[in-house]
Amino acid sequence: MADDHYSEEALLAFLDDNAEVVDVERVRTHVAQCDACADTVEDLRRWSIFLTHAATWTETLRSDGATALANLGARVAADEVAAEAFLGSLPRAVDGWGASVAARPDLVSVGLATQLTQEGRKLLNAAPADALVVFGLARSVLQRVAPPDLRAEADVWRQEANALRLLGRYNDALAALDEAARRYRAFPACAYDLAFVDWSRATVLFARKEFAEARTTIRRAVAAFRAHKDTMHLAQVRILEGSILFDEGDVDGARTVFLATLPILAALGDEESFARVLANLSGCEIRLGLLPEAREHCATASALYDQLDMGAEAVRLHWSVGEALTRLGHADDALAALRTAAARFEDLGMLGEAAAVGLDTANLLVSRGAFAEASALCARLLKFFREQGANADAAHALEHLYRALRMEQADTELLTYLRTYVDARLAGEQMPFQPPTDVN
Repeated sequence: MADDHYSEEALLAFLDDNAEVVDVERVRTHVAQCDACADTVEDLRRWSIFLTHAATWTETLRSDGATALANLGARVAADEVAAEAFLGSLPRAVDGWGASVAARPDLVSVGLATQLTQEGRKLLNAAPADALVVFGLARSVLQRVAPPDLRAEADVWRQEANALRLLGRYNDALAALDEAARRYRAFPACAYDLAFVDWSRATVLFARKEFAEARTTIRRAVAAFRAHKDTMHLAQVRILEGSILFDEGDVDGARTVFLATLPILAALGDEESFARVLANLSGCEIRLGLLPEAREHCATASALYDQLDMGAEAVRLHWSVGEALTRLGHADDALAALRTAAARFEDLGMLGEAAAVGLDTANLLVSRGAFAEASALCARLLKFFREQGANADAAHALEHLYRALRMEQADTELLTYLRTYVDARLAGEQMPFQPPTDVN
């Protein structure tokens, strides 16, 4: 170390997580406290991305290095501009995009894949199934690019994992993240990129209620973001930290974390994360009996989600509020929230979530003796399953429930079992169908 600063070689080794060259944790601590070294790390990371771009070396083979570097940015920008204009001419329905792209082989480039990835990200929260189609198309474009661009492929796999998570396909999401991580690791200075993979992985693990592993995974992301002095992503990661505390039962601790992040996110102008925190905060306040505060924060979050076209997140908020109100015994308010969530999940084509919230609603209705309404809800859900081509065993379970409701033979034990069974079958897991209630 010279003049209390690390050399570029040492900082490159740190970015590459190379413990054989430097003490990675010691450098991480220093970078978190030294603005000069933090700025150098960020510059090195940008250059690493640029210099490991496959097109850089393709250009170098065609001309001298200086010309290659000068021309690369302009060529990539031109590809992206052409791709953006082409995608802007396509209809809104993404199902036909594959044929349109196939008809334009002249547009096949990393720029087209990048633009497709950006379009997929726009669809992610409002229409995750459509986003998944677009990400798959981006990957198919990259398969035709020579030489392969592993970093672009990694970016698409990471976004595809987000869509799979929103669709409840957690095993597939983890597999996609493995694909992303494998490609990122092909490059030096990949620690920052891998932080986003860890963040996404922790989110999936949290959804699967694997809290201990989620916490361990998120700590790696926190360390990387802190080393890069990435204030925004540090604040966003804390949302997941608070969510884990909440689900583990530390509601006061979770509320403290969420309240601490609000002013940071407001100052950064991050409306999406601000809405997420308000949504989570409302859940804490419902659990603590602070219903007026909960209603205020829930209403603000829902309005922000609508403004940001985040349909999937808005409906998840209604679901979580309904579940919390159910636990508190506020049945009427809970039913209103759950009915809204069930209908909107169906509109979004989110099969797993529609099944889960529909069965939650039916359970609440059965507990109140409202068998006719529960039966009508089950019939609508069964129709939705068939239209979506859901797993046959899961659909069979709903048929069993429908008959039980019609005969008023359904109870909480049956509903709880069927919720577990349907979740398992939709996730592709094998489980024998052994309901506690026989229906003739």
